[in-house]
Amino acid sequence: MMSDPVELVLADDVAHLTLNRPDAANTINLAVARRFRDHMRNLERQPPAAVVIAARGRAFCGGGDVREMSEAPDLPTYLDLLAETFHEGLLLLASLDALIFAAIGGAAAGGGLGLALNADVRIASPRARFLTAYEAVGLTPDSGVSFLLPRVVGLGRAAEMSALSGVMDAATAARSGLVAEVVETDPAARAAELASSATGRSQAHMSATRRLLRGDTDGQYAAALDAERAALVAAAASTSAASLIRGFVHRQKEKQA
Repeated sequence: MMSDPVELVLADDVAHLTLNRPDAANTINLAVARRFRDHMRNLERQPPAAVVIAARGRAFCGGGDVREMSEAPDLPTYLDLLAETFHEGLLLLASLDALIFAAIGGAAAGGGLGLALNADVRIASPRARFLTAYEAVGLTPDSGVSFLLPRVVGLGRAAEMSALSGVMDAATAARSGLVAEVVETDPAARAAELASSATGRSQAHMSATRRLLRGDTDGQYAAALDAERAALVAAAASTSAASLIRGFVHRQKEKQA
């Protein structure tokens, strides 16, 4: 039986959402995007008090599955569907009246960085690393990175991370406000501990508070996700993106050989 690429366990009014592709750095392919969206649809019907997003293995989420991208017969069409599906899930996550925690034990790259940014509170291990990653394969940000990253770390730092392919370590992320805590123990356990404090009281204010804090009072976040998707599809149509994606996959295969 195939394992669930995104596991959901409900316990004591906390939804524990776990990315479960450790051998592929928990990268986001269509199966992950669809499963994440479907879980969010289910949680929308009966929101928990809190959500904890974590991952199995050493990486939190390596972003989009570049290998699956390289195998797509039509890259722009594939990325359009991938972004549409995952973005729907992110919008549902953002609309939940629940506290959202992300437990980051390793690399959060590209769409994985976006997923982490969609949390209200991020807890990291010292091994955590944060990077935009899109530039390595000639693509543009998605998963809310272009909207949320400048709001969290400032426009200058966000632009620097993208322009210079910068990698932010856990300590720097904490100083920048990207991470609330860096813990030597399991960040998922610490996130679950904090999430438990949300149980037993109403969180009916959370989606409205999240929109206010993000400056999203008139649907700017949804518009930003649509703009990201359009830019991503346009970038994917370039010959340079296809070449960079093939080169990335080739280098990964050589490392594994």
